[in-house]
Amino acid sequence: MGPCWIRIQDPQPNKRGRTSWCALEVQSDSPKNLTRLDLAVKVGTPPRPAPPVVTVTLKLKTIVNPRTHKNEIVSVSAVCHKKVYLDSASDQSPRYMTPLSLIRPIHLEGQDTSLRAVFPWDFDQEIQHKMPQLRRMPNESALLNFLTAYIGKWDPDVL
Repeated sequence: MGPCWIRIQDPQPNKRGRTSWCALEVQSDSPKNLTRLDLAVKVGTPPRPAPPVVTVTLKLKTIVNPRTHKNEIVSVSAVCHKKVYLDSASDQSPRYMTPLSLIRPIHLEGQDTSLRAVFPWDFDQEIQHKMPQLRRMPNESALLNFLTAYIGKWDPDVL
């Protein structure tokens, strides 16, 4: 069926509490109370376009830790597009897009601390002026937690 507009007859508040990420949750006693609006329009009425969806595109950069031989995420870039139309061209202007880039230093645990990568001393001032969407995280866990929080805030329909 895909995204579409529906009419709900006699909606009731959800009695079980929040069960999804939806801003508003209601329930109906019968499936007969749900009607797809594109099937309920009068003959000759143009159909409503499908509602726009929110999409997030991710790009991860990993390295292999030489000690543990496991992949570690060192950077993430994401773009959230808040108004993507499924049945027509979407507006590509920056007003509907929110970029986010996260980086972290490379830590080689159990190794000499002089081998630990550090950022240049003026790094924060430079990225604040030239790339405000870039954020520095202290470690992989903080990077993933921050990314997860932003994905929850954006509430994408498509990832």
